[in-house]
Parts: sequence; C-alpha cells; structure tokens
Amino acid sequence: MRTRLKVGAAIAIVAALAVTAAASGAASRRSSNGSPSSHGCDLGNGGNSRIKHVIYLQFDNTHLLRDRSNFASDLELMPHLKNFLSDNGTLSDNEHTILISHTAGGILSALTGLYPDRMGQGVTNSYGFFRPNGSVGFSSSFKYWTDITDGGNAATNPPTPPADTNFNMVNGDSGTPKNTPAPWVPYTRAGCDVGNVSTANAVLENNNSIVFGAGPTVTAAAANPGDTNVKVASVNGFAVGMQVTIDTGANAESKVVQTVGTPGAGGTGITLTTALVNAHANGVPFYGPTATDPTGDMTKVFGEDSPEWNEGRDSQIAPFATAARAKALTDFVGIAIHCGAGGGICNDSPNAKPDTLPEEPGGYSDFEGLFGAKYVDPAINDGSVSVDDTNGDPITDPFGQPGFPGFDGVPAKVSLGYVAQMQEAGVPVTFGYISDAHDNHQNAFPAPPDPNGVFPRASGPGESDYVQTLHEYDQAFATFFARLQRDGITKQNTLFVLTADENDHFAGGNSSDGTWSHTFCNIDAGQQCPANQIGEVNANLLSLIPSGQPSFSVHNDSAPTVYVNGNPARTDATLRTLERDVAAAKAIDPYQSSSATPVALYLADKVGEKTLHMVTADPQRTPSFTLFGNPDYFLTAGRTSAGQPTKFNCPDSAHQAFVCIDYHFAWSHGDATEDIGRTWLGMAGPGVKHLGITSQVWSDHTDIQPTILSLLDLRDSYQTDGRILNEFLENRGNPNGPDLTELGSIYKQINAPFGQLSFDVLAASTRALASGSATDDNAYNAISDRIAALTSDRDALAGQMRDVLNEAAFGGQQPTQQQVDDLAWQGRTMLMRAHELGAAGSP
Repeated sequence: MRTRLKVGAAIAIVAALAVTAAASGAASRRSSNGSPSSHGCDLGNGGNSRIKHVIYLQFDNTHLLRDRSNFASDLELMPHLKNFLSDNGTLSDNEHTILISHTAGGILSALTGLYPDRMGQGVTNSYGFFRPNGSVGFSSSFKYWTDITDGGNAATNPPTPPADTNFNMVNGDSGTPKNTPAPWVPYTRAGCDVGNVSTANAVLENNNSIVFGAGPTVTAAAANPGDTNVKVASVNGFAVGMQVTIDTGANAESKVVQTVGTPGAGGTGITLTTALVNAHANGVPFYGPTATDPTGDMTKVFGEDSPEWNEGRDSQIAPFATAARAKALTDFVGIAIHCGAGGGICNDSPNAKPDTLPEEPGGYSDFEGLFGAKYVDPAINDGSVSVDDTNGDPITDPFGQPGFPGFDGVPAKVSLGYVAQMQEAGVPVTFGYISDAHDNHQNAFPAPPDPNGVFPRASGPGESDYVQTLHEYDQAFATFFARLQRDGITKQNTLFVLTADENDHFAGGNSSDGTWSHTFCNIDAGQQCPANQIGEVNANLLSLIPSGQPSFSVHNDSAPTVYVNGNPARTDATLRTLERDVAAAKAIDPYQSSSATPVALYLADKVGEKTLHMVTADPQRTPSFTLFGNPDYFLTAGRTSAGQPTKFNCPDSAHQAFVCIDYHFAWSHGDATEDIGRTWLGMAGPGVKHLGITSQVWSDHTDIQPTILSLLDLRDSYQTDGRILNEFLENRGNPNGPDLTELGSIYKQINAPFGQLSFDVLAASTRALASGSATDDNAYNAISDRIAALTSDRDALAGQMRDVLNEAAFGGQQPTQQQVDDLAWQGRTMLMRAHELGAAGSP
C-alpha cells in the first residue's frame, strides 16, 4: 500500500456510488469512430489501425485470489471488471512482482519493464543510503522522474551539502549512473499524448519549493504582543541565535532565538531576544530559516520564483490541516499529461511546460507537458476548473478545492473519472493508479482520533466497510465501461491492461461472519488474542537480539533492509555477528503458534541482493543486508535517547510492549512469499486472446511494458528485462521460425526475483548468513563465493536470452532453432546448479 510510507492528503470515501452519464463536451472532442481527433498519434499496430486507445490501470493491493476461503476476493466483489476481462480477454492469476514487493517498485517495474537494479528502486517505498561520512539517510522512492536522491539543506547553519546526487530513478546501462529512460517516451515520440493519474514518478510527487533550517512546527499556545516566550509543538532543530518566523501573511514576524527549552503547551518553549509585536493564535506556523529545495518537484519542473514555485512555498508555510496547506498539492501533484511530438493537447494550453529528459537514450527535446490538475483539468474539460468522478461529482481535495485529492484519495471513481475525461479529450494513452480498498480511508485528512476504528484502520475479508468499498469500485467500473462505450472507446479499438502492484499478505486470524477484532493485543504481556484478531505483529528487532550490536538503521518493514553505520565490508566481523543474531531472532506470532518462532524466513547480504536485482547503479543505496521476514510481522529498530530498544504504544504509554498487534495495519508486503509476490494481470482488446481466467503462463511485471509495445508496433530505445507474453496474443506463432515459448519461460525462472533461481539462492544465502562464528566463517565464505559465481553466470546468460527474445519479438535478427535450443539447455543446467546450491548450501 502507498499509505504506510508515503501519505498524501486523502479524501473521505463516500458511502454510495451512483451510475452517471458521460462527461460534458466529449462529443465535440472526438470523432465518431472513437479515434483521437486532436492531432496525429501513430500507435503503429504493424500496419493495421485497430488499436486507437491504450488504457492502463494499476491497483494498489487488490486480489484476484481469496485471502480467506469463506469470503469473496476483491475481484470477485467487482464482477463488472472481472467479467469484462475474463469474457473479453485474458485474466492471468500467475503474474508476479519484484523484490522487494512494494507499491513504488511494483508500479515502476511495470511501467519501465526493468528490474530494480536497472531503474534504481531496489528498496521501496523509501530507501536508505549511506552518506559520505558513513551515516545513513533516507529518501522517498516517490519523486518526479528527473529528481535526485538528496539535495542537502542550504537552510541549515552551516549548510548541509548533498549526500547523494544520483538520480532517484537511476540506471547504469551506459557504465555510469544516468537517469532511467522514461516510460512515456515511446508514445510521445509517436505523436501521442500520455495522461497519468497518480502514476508513480510520472506525475509530480510533492509540492516542495523550500527546505527549512528547523521546523516547520506550530505554536502550542497563543502568544501576545510583548511576550518573549513562545510555546511550540516541537523544539527539534531550533538553536540559539537562529532566526525564526512566527505566523504567516501580514501577521508574520521574524525573531532571533535566545534559548531553546522543552516542547508542548506545558513546556518551557523557545525564548526570543526581543518581544513579539503581534498576537499569534495557538497552532500557527513557527519555523527557522528557509532556502530553495533543489530536489523539490516545484523547483525541478517550474523553476525558482515562478508563480507555481511561489504557491508551493506558500503552501509549505501555511498552517497545518488547512486549505492553504493543501492548495499546492491539490493544484500540481498527482495529475500530468506528457504531450506527443507536435504538441498535442499542449498546443491549446498556455500553461504547458518543457518536458525535459536530458539523459534519455536517443535524445528528447522540444517536448512539453501539463503538470497538475490546475492545468490539466481545463485542458481536458473545455476550460472547466474541475473534472467529475464517475458519480458526476467534482473531484476535489478534502477542503472542497478542485483538483488532485491526494494519493490516498484515488478510489476507482476518481481515477476512472480522470481517465475517461482524458480519453474523451483526445488523450489516447492513459495510465491510472487506484487506491487500496483494504484500508478504511474515511475522514483521513485531517486525521481524527481513533476510538471506533476510524482511519487509519485496516479492514478484513468480508468486513462490511471493505465490501461496501469494493461494491463502489464495481459500480465505478460499470459506469466507466458504459461511458467509454457511448464514446466509441471499446474493446474493438482499445487495449485495456490492468494489474495490481502487489498482493499484500493478510495478517489476521479467522472470522466466520466478516467481523474482526479491532483491538490491540500485547503479546509481551501474555495477552490472549481473539480468534478473529486483525493486525500486523509489531516487533522491535533490537529487543529480539543480544545487546551490544553495532549502530545501524533499518527501513521499517515486514522485509526490513539493514544499513550498518560506516557501510562495512560484507565480511566485517561485527556485521557478520549481527547477521547471525538476526537469523536466530524469534518472537511469538499468535496467528501461527503460541511458542516463539523465527522472525526471518530468508536473509540476503550484498551478494544475494545482487542476485535479486536489488543492487542499483548507486552503490550508496545497497543495504548491508535484507531480512525477508514472516509476513505477519512489521519490524522496526527504534532506540530511546539512552540507546535502549523502544517499545510500541499498544495502545498507549500505559500498555507499551516490544511485541504487540496493531490493528491499524493488517496488509503486509515486501516479503518473499507466494501470497505477496503472486498477483494478476488482465488484458483485453485487439490482438489479445480470449483465454478467460488462466494460470498457464508464469509472468512478472517487467513483461507488461514490452507486451503492450509489441501490440502497438512501437519499440523503446533500450532492452527491457521482460519478455513479450506471446501466449496471450493472437497470431504470434511463426511457422517458419523457432519456438521461443520455452526459452522465454526458462529466462524468467533464472532471472526473475520471484523465479526459481532466486529462491534457491535465498535458501543458500540464509544458511550462509546464519552460519559460522567469530572465529570460523568458512561456510559463509564458501557459499557466498558460489552465489557470486552463479549470479555472474546467470547475468551473462540472461543477457544473451534477453537479446534473442527482444530481437525476435521486435523485428530484429531471428535466431535459429539450434541457438534457441542451446540457450534453453544452458538455462535448464543453470537451474539445476542453483537448486543444488539451495538444497546443500555448502560445497
């Protein structure tokens, strides 16, 4: 889910969803046969013109298979969607994610056709990186395509220099770190506009214009003229001599800090060198010096001191939980159109901005885009400042402002409303994201207290609010398909592709009637959890291992990555001791046993991470090691100021525990388990076979992009890691050429993160990291050497297979049957070699 590590402003999910008519203005923007009428878009199609539209939709954590056998699955509760795909095309339940399986990685691997090592996101939805001094920083994975990892902070004293200037989306194919090729390029080069609704990193992901030397926080009590002391919610970062600003607009004033005390209304606050001139209410902004944020999306796309940049800055310093605070996100984040060669819909808009990709293979110049609902909405809706959802209601933020409602505010009715409006306006290629239905997003912003299970709170299989949400999703799809039908956008001229970024594991017990126990459960205190308990098992890793460990940080997760300060060599004795201790860590998972069981299912250090495609072109990001945990767990490693493990507040300071169940979250992802890594892929439209629901083809997210492009007779300027899913496509057999089906299948099993070779390596890696002692690490060294050699050979063979499959699929040199058979034989031999290593784990 996107909510755990990146929360945008969210809207309330409305209780009822009605079927409405098509959006206004559609007829005047579209020709009678449903083909784009705005400009020359050439989708190719190998000489035929059957495909006029591409509609790609990616769900967050939405399941085809059941999580509990006695309750319908997500897609079963959306029959209009499920039946559309199974009746008109192919719905495969054998689609897979990458590792680590998260929202950002799932979306970005599908968009690019690249595994994480070639598109930069080896760990998501955020990731750690080693600073030059050996300490660890963290970055969000969700940044606009050309943003960098870390821009430093020019507002601190002294200024903090950038710690990692590699692109967030980094690729090393050229031998040096460069920007990963952008997924909209094949379409825009062909003259086609590409619309994006909440699609990761193809839209602006933040409204940041500035960084703060301290804060921003808010006043914790009202302050009067003449006061020299201000109560503040937080004192973190503030220092003696720092210039601070209190309040906004005409009431703002700047002062200098004399002393820094304690936070809160009852704290000693911050004392100023001179008295306040104005009165300031409780809850107004209080912040230190500011400077331009070079990594902020407003700076990168619009430029410093532009009107958009100024709006972003004003939103950043506005009071929390106000319309002013949300305004720039609503206007600029989450919605974008990348315009095709010749200008496309950008020709009609004075608000088009340069769409720059300075390191795109083959070059990319003179292209433009519309960034944000403020500019997209009028361009696609005849000048209107808003777009309607499938209910016919204007799409707004939580304060009623027209525009993007936040990343948690994109249920089916919103995403589908935007996609339909874009298509009707002559944007023939659209990509959309649909929010997770398993979490109760009601009243999400501003977040209220939680006495009755209101946001944030997970819902379980069969639970009434979750069932109602999916009913609303289903009605949104019914309206969407009917609306497109009226517009002439049909399965006869449109390629529909749908999937889910990941398939979260449900951490919970069992229920016979869809009611779940939304309570805390303190396992440390020996509390007996109800049979229908729901919620992840929160555990502090530090409480499960011996004390005296090296200083390290973790990316909190069910599959946490561990970054040991100083970035020691993988053979470092202290690091090896930590790995052995983590391998031995146990805790009680009440969903499985009343006795303590291992927390880790698999472990991989930098050797195994390379096999799994987690080692990117930015070496600063590579974790010291990764723990793929029992998916019932969410693991952290927080410390108190005294260096002791922190306890979880379950439910409050009077009931703290190192291990407890928190019902707010119950859908785990990241781990190397089948229920997380196996998801679904649906395709319908010209050229797609009518196979219905099938399990016959093993595929993963990197196969989606090349399969789409092959149907359109388009080609990217790089080779993907995926293969074309010819088994799902019509008339793809070549009677005069070699059979590539088996080779494609073997290729995936040796190269895919969820393939057979990867799991054999994970088994061997886990034994390696758990083995040995401070005086004898021979087994670890021997196994690691074998894994490294296997990975090197795998990479070389996979590269050959990829070349053959791509060239044959996109009209290049056709291999002989002997070449294909030889590569397949080598692949089978490699799989046997990996299986031997996984089973034995030692020479």
